[in-house]
Amino acid sequence: TVSTCADAAEKFKRAYELDPSEPKHANLAAEALNALMRMQTNANAICFDGSNDTPGHRKIWKAYGPESERLAHLAYSKKPSMEFLATYTDSYIFSCSYKGLVSQALTGAGSKYQSLAKKLQAKPSLDSGVGYALLGCFYQ
Repeated sequence: TVSTCADAAEKFKRAYELDPSEPKHANLAAEALNALMRMQTNANAICFDGSNDTPGHRKIWKAYGPESERLAHLAYSKKPSMEFLATYTDSYIFSCSYKGLVSQALTGAGSKYQSLAKKLQAKPSLDSGVGYALLGCFYQ
């Protein structure tokens, strides 16, 4: 549930604050925030009819996306693993989404998104080729 994810995010955030040498806790906090956002915004998935880029969804992404990206970036910078890169990429997508498509285009968010997706392609077996799927979504 959304409340379970919010609680988990807070617990993992506190665990990271108590032991900043363990990036796993920051990554897990970011994953919990991503799950929370995913549950409330149709997973930020591509829609064939309509759009997920709604004021209500932007409000959720703005409330949780930047914090998720911050935590995921901390984890990835301390331990640059593919698992942490996947979380960071997911967090980055949510963090940028609240700004709207035009703002993202004007700030270069798309270039960074493409770069992260291409890094994920280095391990094609990761999450059924998630790097390829993300890049495909970008060009959709």
